[in-house]
Amino acid sequence: METRFNFLAVEPAWIDDWRSQKLGFADADTPGDPFVMVIPPPNITGHLHMGHALDNLLPDCLLRFSMANGRCVLRVPGTDHAGIATQYVVEKNLKAQGIDRNSLKREEFEAMLRDWADKTKSDILEQLVSMGCLMDFTRTRFTMDPICSRAVRHAWRRNRRPRQARALRSPPRRDRHIRGPPGRRRSGREGDEHPRG
Repeated sequence: METRFNFLAVEPAWIDDWRSQKLGFADADTPGDPFVMVIPPPNITGHLHMGHALDNLLPDCLLRFSMANGRCVLRVPGTDHAGIATQYVVEKNLKAQGIDRNSLKREEFEAMLRDWADKTKSDILEQLVSMGCLMDFTRTRFTMDPICSRAVRHAWRRNRRPRQARALRSPPRRDRHIRGPPGRRRSGREGDEHPRG
């Protein structure tokens, strides 16, 4: 028996076992009440750290508890583009190589950003797999995917339209500023109590 725990020898076997059982892979035919979570997508600015591990541990416990109680569980993984932060990290890496970002054409810089995003996305997802997170990695999303971008635009338009429409539809209440608390008049006529006095 080994004197130290060798996670490299133990964990891959468990991950393969979970994958073979399709734990966390849900579809419409899976029995049980659905329990679905979308992870807060980590930024693609680098590797995951201890905060990400804690952030993934607690929801994972909830999912496993729900699964043990017969619910159909699904946790959708993904990554966030973190535009400004990612640009900063890529520019910092270029600077370390002695390359000025302004010396590059826009297309070249965008290609570098895409390469960074692809590499970091795969590293982050691999870390989530290594942590043993119960997720359906066939449904992985990236915030810049067309389907996610379309959903954001749709939600933004849907949430903005009613507010604007309400403002246009609802007539102003004329009596809103005249009425005071019950039993107290605020007409401003001589002899009436002044609202502030």
